[in-house]
Amino acid sequence: MRLRRLKILYIDDDIDFYRLVSAILEKDKSTLYDITYAQNKTQFLQAFNKKKFDMIVSDFDLKEFDGFEIIETIRQKDTLIPILIVTGSGSEEIAVECMKKGANDYIIKNFEHIKKLPFAINSAYEKAQLVRESKAKDISLKETHDELQLIMNTIHSAIIILDEKFRILRHNPYSQYFLNLRNNKIINQPICAFINDRSFSETLVNFSGSKKESVRFELTQKSDNSKKHFLIILHKFSDKKRYLLIAVDFTDRKEMEEELILYREHLEKMVEQKAQRLIEANQELMNHYQELKKLEAEMRRQRQEKVNILDNLMEGVVFVDNHGNINWLNRAASDIFQVDRDSCISKPFTFLLHERSPFREQTWEFFGQYPFLKEFKDALGRWWELKIYQVKDENENIIGTLNTLWEITEIKRNEEERKQFENQLLHKQKLESIGTLASGVAHEINNPMTGIINYAKLLRNRIEDQNLKLFAEGIIEEGERISAIVKNLLAFSRKEQAKTEQVNIARLIQSSVNLVKSIMRKEHIRIEVKIPQDFPLVPCRPQQIQQVLINLLTNAHDALQAKTNFNDNKTISIYCKILEDPDKMAQIIIEDNGIGISSSILERIYDPFFTTKPRDAGTGLGLSVSYGIIQRHGGQLRCESKEGEFTRFFIDLPLESMLEIESINS
Repeated sequence: MRLRRLKILYIDDDIDFYRLVSAILEKDKSTLYDITYAQNKTQFLQAFNKKKFDMIVSDFDLKEFDGFEIIETIRQKDTLIPILIVTGSGSEEIAVECMKKGANDYIIKNFEHIKKLPFAINSAYEKAQLVRESKAKDISLKETHDELQLIMNTIHSAIIILDEKFRILRHNPYSQYFLNLRNNKIINQPICAFINDRSFSETLVNFSGSKKESVRFELTQKSDNSKKHFLIILHKFSDKKRYLLIAVDFTDRKEMEEELILYREHLEKMVEQKAQRLIEANQELMNHYQELKKLEAEMRRQRQEKVNILDNLMEGVVFVDNHGNINWLNRAASDIFQVDRDSCISKPFTFLLHERSPFREQTWEFFGQYPFLKEFKDALGRWWELKIYQVKDENENIIGTLNTLWEITEIKRNEEERKQFENQLLHKQKLESIGTLASGVAHEINNPMTGIINYAKLLRNRIEDQNLKLFAEGIIEEGERISAIVKNLLAFSRKEQAKTEQVNIARLIQSSVNLVKSIMRKEHIRIEVKIPQDFPLVPCRPQQIQQVLINLLTNAHDALQAKTNFNDNKTISIYCKILEDPDKMAQIIIEDNGIGISSSILERIYDPFFTTKPRDAGTGLGLSVSYGIIQRHGGQLRCESKEGEFTRFFIDLPLESMLEIESINS
């Protein structure tokens, strides 16, 4: 175990007694004492103002000044450093007065008592450390309380803490706006007395009896001429006897609901954590001394545990002191460097780079910014990762470096595969997020749009002016167009059903076109759709086929935009026909007059992660996934292209569903 080192300023005009004290302290094997001796007032002030000490030990009766003056001088600069007074008079009145002025302890100046000086020094130092830690915790507790109070007073959301019977224990000023009150006399009152909403009361009762930790719902507060909409977040504290209620006014911000929910969740956690810390802080202070003792024992145990863990790691670990000598290494390091552990201790680090070592050609660098990281190959062609960390003692003094060596050959081999997997996962997460966002936005648009269309129809039926009727017809037509787009978004974001359906291909293509029409119109791209009216129903999974169609339309858009010369005739053509030979198939053709595809890469376009787009513009998974979807439908996805002129994709789908046949066989 590492010994404690204490820096002590010792003040005494009797040099013989100082030598006696030094001899006694040297015999104490539990602590290392670094003593600075001051024989007069000038030496004391110079040493005290120049260096930082852990402890002041002073004689009381001095020629130039006494112990009272020493204590006052020290306490003006440092109120926490421990002071131990050595008095030769043995006067209890002097000792008591010293303690009042700020001394931590005193000891009688004779041989029998002075033998206890090491114990007195260590005891005073440990008590002073406890005082420092306690004051630091008091400051942290006050800062936490102030932060919580500031948050509750300034945030524009109602924050209310309820007891187990839903009576109000605490609230912030904004709560009065939520409860529509003008006075502050609501403490210990049931919250249901201020909210006239039956569903609100039922939700509270159901939540109290459930195992859920939190619940959220919407509440509408009605007044004479207006309505206020609130998002209610109700959360159980860990003691299960109190509740945290947060009411967020989102009357004017319906379209920002998703962002507000995320923000309030963060606020909910922060308020709960701050409140919980305030509740537990008092108990923590009461048990502080016992916890410190337990912590000391735990630290000793952890120290030994860390040594055991390091010794059983697969990584090689070598501790090198400030002189470049090996202080310790684990078993893995001795195997990696092919050396005996005991023979390495106190040897220079270069001892590990012997002639038989696979690292003999490597040079270790013990300088620069830490932690230091380096990857290299050894003489056997294996990849290694070297990390060098600075090691500091409790006083932040650097005592050496910790060097870890880990073989990463397998990681290097699989690095590219891992990156591809991460890109695929990221792409999947983005698609899921887009689907969730599309669903939420579509629902939010659909409700007011239905009202607009209905009001426009009422106007059309009640007005006589033909010009105004035409305006009303225009509103209805545009509103129904927006509703169609919303329905397509909902259909696209809805979770896919595994069941195959008989699908009207014309409607499926038109809904896909509607989803991308706004982007195409902005770029002046025309989409021409030509499908026979009697085109038969096609058995397929509609969402998967729509995914393929949107991917091909997006690729066509990018190909048209990539043309260097401006072209007004940017067109995407979609048409369908029936193939009779050899099997009856429905064929969908998507053609654009963009930049085309080079013949050198045409055969690779279906490979996973292959893409000609920049890294931030695509993952190379679109055509690969589309190809797999059509294959699972028993069809084919083919491409014809001429560089600089056109690209034409053919989607062939059987009119007898292969998916149904596979499902039955399974």
